[in-house]
Amino acid sequence: MGRLLIIGCGGVAGVAIHKCCQNSDTFTEICIASRTKSKCDALKEKLEGTTKTVITTAQVDADNVEELKALINSYKPQAVKKYVETKDFDAVDAAKRDVLAIYRNDIFNYASEMADKVVSIFDQIPPQLSKHEKKFRLSALKPGARYRDWDDAFFWLKDARVVNICYNSTEPNIGLKINEDRTTLKCYMNDTGLLISHAFDEKGIVSSEIYQKLLYGKMEVNEGMIIENIVAQMLAARGNKLFFYRKRGCHTHHPKQADVVTEFLYIQKRRKLKNV
Repeated sequence: MGRLLIIGCGGVAGVAIHKCCQNSDTFTEICIASRTKSKCDALKEKLEGTTKTVITTAQVDADNVEELKALINSYKPQAVKKYVETKDFDAVDAAKRDVLAIYRNDIFNYASEMADKVVSIFDQIPPQLSKHEKKFRLSALKPGARYRDWDDAFFWLKDARVVNICYNSTEPNIGLKINEDRTTLKCYMNDTGLLISHAFDEKGIVSSEIYQKLLYGKMEVNEGMIIENIVAQMLAARGNKLFFYRKRGCHTHHPKQADVVTEFLYIQKRRKLKNV
């Protein structure tokens, strides 16, 4: 049913590919693409015989836009294939909702006793992102909720590659993980296209009209949540662990002073700290 194009064959992508191949009924076809095709071929050879998923490989430079466009046009992942066939955003959104339905079914099939908590987090992602929240508010899940009671559910979604988790780093210096505060986090969808379908689901389908309004900025909606999710997806796809920095107003005699928030922190090569 699911037709995936996965660009990258490193550690993070490799884990995702293994996970997909363990769920062949859901992910029936996968194309693994990377700058070095021989790595893709080696992973394909390793997985074939252990999965029913049909695996193909391709060479692509992820920094070359024209190469990416050519690969997408030739392989046509599920939603792209539907648009090429129909030129109909309603049909594309229906395809994306099939994927969301698969996610939801997999949660109840594989998350066992955590399923209700996992679904609660999953359903809260769009509302939390749309409200300019500085962090994921557990109180929206359940009054008085504590992170230690929901930690496993967040990890399940992250491990299943459904979401990207961004943790607070209490000091914006080299060694972000040392200063990681796992009780303060943000939660992003691993696929921004699915986020849009997940967010605008009142009538079951995001119509072509809504997509056009989003594209041309003619809709009263927090577009920042979409951009923020895109940035998180791009950083995570490049193997970066996601961190953010939040500092409350430093002058106690000005209680209304705004917090200082850096949405994303990551370590660049040569150990330079970057912020987005």
